[in-house]
Amino acid sequence: MPSKIEIKKFNYNTVSLQPLIIPSGWKIKYNSLFEIEPSKNFVLENGPEGFTIWDIYFKQDLYQAENERRGILIDVGWYPENDPEGYYNISVVKSHYENKRIKYDWEHPLEEIQVKELKKLTNTLNVLFLKISNNEYERAKPSKKG
Repeated sequence: MPSKIEIKKFNYNTVSLQPLIIPSGWKIKYNSLFEIEPSKNFVLENGPEGFTIWDIYFKQDLYQAENERRGILIDVGWYPENDPEGYYNISVVKSHYENKRIKYDWEHPLEEIQVKELKKLTNTLNVLFLKISNNEYERAKPSKKG
């Protein structure tokens, strides 16, 4: 006998941002990381007509935080965008100054991590914030170029 799949409903009007433990020294550039575990069993209630949770909550640009003093950016996105088979991608990227502007070295991330579950994502982010706070990425301080 096949097991019954439980459908979980999310109310669009009551979904909260995912709480994170962020040490001092970080600037949140944007945050669209919500407390929704990726699951094919979720149905969106009271949301924009014709949209699913995948269309609204699982995009490439979910969260970005920068520590200018350390010269490090943490970037989180869902890849492929809107795809229930996707994953969270976390990139730790160093920065440098070029013509008095901060540029990011996306071609050579210090670390890149993929996870499927929200809890694993938040735990990983908390560890990364701690590693950076403990100077484990000291070599990534911004350098002057041009």
